Amino acid sequence: MQLENLLLDISEYFNQSCKEQTKQTMTKEEIAKFTINHFYYLEAIKKLINPTFSELSQKMQVSKPAVTTMVNKLEKQGYVQKIQSNQDKRSFHICLTKKGEQIFAGEAAIFHNFAQKIRKHFSSEDVMQIEFFLKRLIEITKKEDI
Repeated sequence: MQLENLLLDISEYFNQSCKEQTKQTMTKEEIAKFTINHFYYLEAIKKLINPTFSELSQKMQVSKPAVTTMVNKLEKQGYVQKIQSNQDKRSFHICLTKKGEQIFAGEAAIFHNFAQKIRKHFSSEDVMQIEFFLKRLIEITKKEDI
């Protein structure tokens, strides 16, 4: 049971850090309009690197009309922009704007700061062990999720 509690504590740390970061990068009005679904879409757009609507539809496992609705909302809020394809003028790519990128820059800073705390308070051997166990955990998790 202690492992579960420790994992919950780490999760709460990151959750609180993300909330604080969000307050620094978004207005209260923007926060009120921003949902977890918005975040999932932005994350998928970032990972897919300027996907088409079809590619995003596949990744999110939703219909193209659902993607169109969400992308239009995100574009209106300034997080993404649609860029017409050079190869196929009927097709558009979805790109993060600077405002959309800021969300992930803040997230990266949180993890960087956490890693710095680990390096500061643990020996290099301990850091290597932490890295080893995290890599193993990721490998196991990926294998079991396939």
